[in-house]
Amino acid sequence: MQQLRYWWARADSHGPQIYRGAMVFALGIVLAHILALPIGITYDGHVYLDLADVVGSSRFPRDWNLARTPLFPLALKISFGVFGRQPLAAIFVTSIAGLAGVLITGNLASRLSGKTGGALVLILLSLNPMLVSYEHFVLSETGTAAFFAAIVSLLLWYPADSRHLWLKAVGLSALLAGGYYWRQNILYLALPVAVLHGLGGWTRWGRSIADPDLPLRTRYLKYIPLMAQAFLVVVGSYAATLPARRYVGGQQLQDIMLHFGMIKQALPAPEDPWIGEDAEFYRFAITESRTRGNFYSGMRADLANELVNKLVSRPQTQSASRLFLRLIKQYPGRYLGGVTRTFMSFAGARGLQDENRLWRDQMLSPTFLGSKIGDGPPKLDASIKEQFLQRSQPSAVLWLFRRLKVLYENLLPLAFFMLMAGLLTSLVIRRLALFTFCILPIVYLAPYTLTLVSIDRYAFPVYPVVFSALVVVPVSLARHFGRRPSSK
Repeated sequence: MQQLRYWWARADSHGPQIYRGAMVFALGIVLAHILALPIGITYDGHVYLDLADVVGSSRFPRDWNLARTPLFPLALKISFGVFGRQPLAAIFVTSIAGLAGVLITGNLASRLSGKTGGALVLILLSLNPMLVSYEHFVLSETGTAAFFAAIVSLLLWYPADSRHLWLKAVGLSALLAGGYYWRQNILYLALPVAVLHGLGGWTRWGRSIADPDLPLRTRYLKYIPLMAQAFLVVVGSYAATLPARRYVGGQQLQDIMLHFGMIKQALPAPEDPWIGEDAEFYRFAITESRTRGNFYSGMRADLANELVNKLVSRPQTQSASRLFLRLIKQYPGRYLGGVTRTFMSFAGARGLQDENRLWRDQMLSPTFLGSKIGDGPPKLDASIKEQFLQRSQPSAVLWLFRRLKVLYENLLPLAFFMLMAGLLTSLVIRRLALFTFCILPIVYLAPYTLTLVSIDRYAFPVYPVVFSALVVVPVSLARHFGRRPSSK
């Protein structure tokens, strides 16, 4: 251990140069795969490309999709305006967002584990085949990952004076609101981010606030700025999203997700009254969705959608939220099993239908070359397939990322294990920065996990931070325990 510390200290003495080299490496990798790999367009990608035409046009808000927020389509529209409506313009948006997420994560890792640790994270993330694949799909995942990393990074900044603490609160509020406009679920982080911001301020100013020599009234008054800042983070971010809320589905979208989650992880028993006459099809769908005896990714999407459509087409006696709570109460074992499987799916357990692997394997296929354009809405399908047709050939870049697939598949569960180990250890050693770093990915995943929406693509935005735990957690813990005075 002593020799390892000595080696790391020597490497860290050249940390700034190593870190700059890693940044150049990350930029080079992005340029290489932008040129070598083609575009990917799923059904959602068709919708985003159409919304790029809708935003800022006379078609808005008539043709707006209530499940989307406008920032990603706006970014596509700007890129099309600069580079033309063609594949590389779309790839540029998602790849630059991915690069931003990598650089931000590398920066926050360097603050917890030194410049050498940050450099290792930059290289680790740049070579991630899943991240590279998402940088070529017209989806919001890479931008969401960048916003998430930025929020974690800002939370890990602990200012030395109260004025900068206020600026931090304003910045967090702005990032949460901006994240909402890119993808609305980022706003779910507002309350935990506000709490962590308050805890950060408390660790910085707590001693003066808790000074027993101060009058009780004075001590309570000193809490007010921290509470006001936490209030600003929550209310400010929510207020900033109000202009978009009339165009974004609220309760209706939540009801769809709840119904889907209940069926996706088979929460109700087949004999439950809600399933009713579809019990036989329900049993068949569960059986068909198992692979190697497991049910990690839940019911197959086509079967789940067909069953949900049947169930919600009937007259409903309960709201989706009341039905969900009733099923949890009636089938607690099934619910706990669903929550466990959903989290395990997010952490890399293999299921029958894992979208992360599906999109990655499509993008990195050695035989399925050229643009990967799936079917979209009938009115968009033909024109988008024609406009975004792209040729590609086998390349060293494709070969490299194909060779790295298995390695990163095995690293993902290990990274989650390291994240959880870091979370538990941070509580023992009372290190807020490490706790913040480890808890926020879990908080982000909580709404999906608790509502049983086991689509592993939804977990992707936290993966860059989770992968960085492979470096951040052991190095930061080694640094912490290495500074402890010897017991001899």
